[in-house]
Amino acid sequence: MSDAEQRSPGAMARQDESDEDREAREARERAGAVAFFEETIVPGFEAAAGAINQQAAGNCERRSPSA
Repeated sequence: MSDAEQRSPGAMARQDESDEDREAREARERAGAVAFFEETIVPGFEAAAGAINQQAAGNCERRSPSA
C-alpha cells in the first residue's frame, strides 16, 4: 500500500479543501490558540511577575539604610 493510500481521512479531506475553507479553519485554529494564550499563559506570567515584584520590593526595604 502506498503512502497516499494510507493517509488519514483528515489529510485527504484537507487536500480537497477550498481556499476559503482553509482560511476559515486556520482562523478558527488561530483564535483558539490566542484564547488559550490569553486565558492560560498570560495570567500565569502576570502572577509570576507580581510575585517577583513583591519579593524585589521586600528586598529593597530590607537593604535600604535607615536614616
